[in-house]
Amino acid sequence: MTQNQQQHGDRKVAASEQTKKLHSAFLIGSTGGKSQCTHRSASMPPSSLNSGAAAIAQAEYRKEMRLEKEKSEQERYKRLAERSRRTVMKIRDSLRDSGTLAENKEARGYNLQELKVVNTCARLDARRGDSAPVTVCSKPKTAMSRKRVFIVKGGYNDLKEALLRRGWVENLDSKSTSFDLKWTLNAKDIDYIALKDGQMANHFGRNREITTKTGLTSNLRNSYSVHNLTDMNDYYPRTYDLSDPQDVGDFILEYKLTKCMSILRQFLHNVTSDSDASTLTYGPRIVDTALRVCERLQRDINDVIDSELVSFGHGNISRGEWELLRYVSLDDPQECVDDGEGTLPQSPLNMNLQPLGVESESDDETDEDQREAASSCIRGSAANVASCARYVSASHYREKPFGRWTIAEAQRVLTHLYSSSAQAAHVDGFYNAWIMKPGGKSRGRGIQMMRCLHEILSRCGCSDGSAAAADIEQWVVQKYVERPLLIMGYKFDIRVWVLVTDWNPLSVWIWQRPYIRFASEKYDATLRCDDKFVHMVNNSIVKDHPEFHLSSEEIEGSDGFMWFLHDFQRHLHSAYCSNEVHSTPRLEPTGLDFGEGGDSPEGADTRVASSSHPCIDIWSEHLQPQIEEIVVSSLWCVFDNIEQRKGSCELLGYDFMISDDPMRDESSSSTQPDFRAWLIEVNSSPAMEYSTKVTEVLTKAVMEDTVKVLVDYKDDPSAPT
Repeated sequence: MTQNQQQHGDRKVAASEQTKKLHSAFLIGSTGGKSQCTHRSASMPPSSLNSGAAAIAQAEYRKEMRLEKEKSEQERYKRLAERSRRTVMKIRDSLRDSGTLAENKEARGYNLQELKVVNTCARLDARRGDSAPVTVCSKPKTAMSRKRVFIVKGGYNDLKEALLRRGWVENLDSKSTSFDLKWTLNAKDIDYIALKDGQMANHFGRNREITTKTGLTSNLRNSYSVHNLTDMNDYYPRTYDLSDPQDVGDFILEYKLTKCMSILRQFLHNVTSDSDASTLTYGPRIVDTALRVCERLQRDINDVIDSELVSFGHGNISRGEWELLRYVSLDDPQECVDDGEGTLPQSPLNMNLQPLGVESESDDETDEDQREAASSCIRGSAANVASCARYVSASHYREKPFGRWTIAEAQRVLTHLYSSSAQAAHVDGFYNAWIMKPGGKSRGRGIQMMRCLHEILSRCGCSDGSAAAADIEQWVVQKYVERPLLIMGYKFDIRVWVLVTDWNPLSVWIWQRPYIRFASEKYDATLRCDDKFVHMVNNSIVKDHPEFHLSSEEIEGSDGFMWFLHDFQRHLHSAYCSNEVHSTPRLEPTGLDFGEGGDSPEGADTRVASSSHPCIDIWSEHLQPQIEEIVVSSLWCVFDNIEQRKGSCELLGYDFMISDDPMRDESSSSTQPDFRAWLIEVNSSPAMEYSTKVTEVLTKAVMEDTVKVLVDYKDDPSAPT
């Protein structure tokens, strides 16, 4: 090897060793060693290195610096992200756990826009990757850490104001998960899965089990016996889901049996009332057929009572009997109608001429001559059937021994049915009326009173007797309360607000000041008119009446066809106080405060004695206990099917009607109604608009009281509610 070659080799070795030293320094800095390379740039390699070694060293230097910078940036972003996460978590915890500090100047000056920044941080924190930077709001935590946050969607300004007065802060982002209380119009706006412990929401999961007609009917029917509750037939008019094939069959049978009872009621009303000889009623064949059906129904009810079995839809009617009675008009004995249900499927219910549920000796009850006569009528047209069922004068029954026996037997059977069935005595009337309702709608939409079986089944798309399973909209049919208690000739119902705050144990708050809603046209007892203004009391319907703003002239003291509770009590007092066996308010409210707001000043007795003889407050001692018992029973019936989440609540609107006593026209001389309450439906998110002066006063009060229960009472059980 020459000297030049030796020197060149020595230079290559020196360059290689210098490169290794520099590379080692970068590695020490990049792995966290005690080197200044992490904090500042390294110096360039010495100029004594040849160009090849320098190029290699510079390339490795740039690579290591780039890696070091990326590593440093990643660590910096991680620290920022962790700091953001801790800050947001502290804000959430402080907002959730702190008390209200309305007197704190710093809290009162809290900017709502900064709360939106906090929510933005929370959402970015949830969506970011490991290297995504997050901007954290710089507002001092003391201004917001002691505040509780609410979200309101769908109006409810009175609720907002009540919470703001207590120092709460409104979160304007309805989709945010940062809140202590969320109140929405629709349950679908609440993400039940994302709810955290301590967060309140104003809907329970699966609340449709009680707030829809189909859900309420199904749960009342299937659960009351399980929980040993009051029989639903004692407070809920019989209702059928027309999307359920079993319910369709049960309804058809119930419709037929109810028509038979209506025929007997019409017959007794005509022959026992103070009528002249020209008064007409149904012929003997019609009356005898209806009487036989009701007698079988009576025996079936007795058998069920004796055996202590729970059953729905007692009794039966043969095809031959129905083919005769279907043409009977409940409006006029001289008229003939076709009240058929169309072509029914082949089943024992409608094909067997012998009544079902009756033993072989039932042949003795239906003699062969009558069956042949009925069969001959069936073969003819509706006109032939009408001629077969001739009408006669009322005196025809009163003057003949057989007629007097028929009258006595009809009275006996109906009296027994009245004592066995609350609905027969207090709901049913002369005209077999039913009301059609969409299963999931509210505010009176799609509701119509109907009396013809064929029209009812056609309306829901099951005119052939089968359920409309493919129909988009579910329908229920409910027995119409034909003898409602009237006020000045108008039909009315009672809206009661109910707040459920817990299911285990069941915690229910029933507002003590309901209000009365009137129909906008006087009630037609003949039920020949299906005008919605006669039968509907919903404000969404009544407000369209031409005389909506003149209602006070027709119904004394009303505004928009509504009354305060004290107006109702005053009416009961004036209407029934002259009767010694009446039930009326003992005291009548006086004073401007009570009259204006439907309430009396705290601790002030604004009532004076209303009469000299003893009487009771029919609302507080008779109606209110019934309503409270019905509310609790209905809630127990849905107990097993609703999602029982701690912290959630539900504000419900219960609608009740009060029935008159249909027996008074037939066997009683008393003029006192029985004042029996009937549950019509339960509404979710009841309307809180200022539709009238009545609702303006009451909705403000009920929203304030709701906050008292959810906030004040929760913080301090001794707080007034």
